[in-house]
Amino acid sequence: MPTDRLLELSMLAAYLALLLWIGLRSARRIKTSDDYTLAGRGLSWVVVLATTAATMIGGGASVGMVS
Repeated sequence: MPTDRLLELSMLAAYLALLLWIGLRSARRIKTSDDYTLAGRGLSWVVVLATTAATMIGGGASVGMVS
C-alpha cells in the first residue's frame, strides 16, 4: 500500500473516531426529547440564525443547480 493511501486512510479513521467520540459525549447529556430537539435551549441566537440560513441557502442552491 502506498504511503499516500495509508495517510489518507489513517486521517479518515481519525476523523471518524473523533465524530464517534463527540456523538457519544453529546448523547450522555440528552435526557428528554426537548433536550434533543432544542439542544437544551443553550444555543445563542447567532448559532440558530446561522444554521437556519445554511439550511435554506443549501437547499436552494442544490435545487437550483439541478435545473
